[in-house]
Amino acid sequence: MTRILILTAVELEAGHLARHLGLDRVTGTPWPHFRGGVLELACVGVAGCRLGDRAAAFPTPDVVVSAGACGA
Repeated sequence: MTRILILTAVELEAGHLARHLGLDRVTGTPWPHFRGGVLELACVGVAGCRLGDRAAAFPTPDVVVSAGACGA
């Protein structure tokens, strides 16, 4: 099974994408983190500055997608 990790820079992007993709909020994380099936979505901060701190929360993905409204 291919695991896909979608990263956004801001919370607004993460919330809208999660809603449109039908993903559920992951409890226990103080930042926007959503999951459903093979998809995982997280807000990592502008320029991914918080990705290192949050990477342990994700299973190892097969594909990583940068998504958002402004220059993703």
